[in-house]
Amino acid sequence: GRRSRDEARFALIVRERLAVLELSGEVDSITLSADSPVAADPRGRDLFGDPAQAGEDAALLLARLQARLGEDGVQRLDLRADHRPEAAWRNAGPSAPAATARAGRDAASGPLSTWTAPPPASTSAGLRPLWLLPAPRPISAPRYTLLGAAERIETGWWDGMPVRRDYYLARDADEVLCWIFESLDAPGQWFVHGYFG
Repeated sequence: GRRSRDEARFALIVRERLAVLELSGEVDSITLSADSPVAADPRGRDLFGDPAQAGEDAALLLARLQARLGEDGVQRLDLRADHRPEAAWRNAGPSAPAATARAGRDAASGPLSTWTAPPPASTSAGLRPLWLLPAPRPISAPRYTLLGAAERIETGWWDGMPVRRDYYLARDADEVLCWIFESLDAPGQWFVHGYFG
C-alpha cells in the first residue's frame, strides 16, 4: 500500500475489510502495527491544497476497492505489442510494472496514468472497441452497414497463430456500433469482434 498518516483513510480501509470478514466472535479492539515505520513528511499543506492529493485520492479508491473485492479483484489492462486484437492486452495487477513502454509515458508515473486518447471519431482506422468479445462470433454480413474502409490485420505467422482479417467499423440492424471483420482465409465469412459503448 501507499504510505499515509491519514486516520480517516485507515478507518475507511478497515471498515471495507471488516465488511467482508466473517468473525467467529465479538471484537472489542483493533490494533494497527507496522513492521517498518517511516518518518512523516514534514511538508505543510499550502493554501491551495497539496498537489499530491489527486494521487492520494486515486490510491485511496484503489485501496478501498481491494479491501472490498480482494487483492485480485482489481485489475488493469496492460498493452502488449501485438496487432492481433485478442493478444494486444493482458490483465495485470494495479501496481504491477507495465509490460511495454508507451510513448509519452514516464514508467515511474504509476499504473493509474496509462490511458491515451483515442483517434478522432472521423477516422475509423485504428479505432478499437472497449468491449472485445472473448472470441469472434460468426454473423450474417447483410445485417450490417459498413462505415468506412477496411483495416487489414495480417500477422502472427511466426508463432503459429496467424490472423488474416479485414476489419470494419459497422452498424447492425439495431443501430449498434460494432467492429466486424471478414476472414481472408475463408472469404465471405464474417465475424463480429467487439462493440462500442
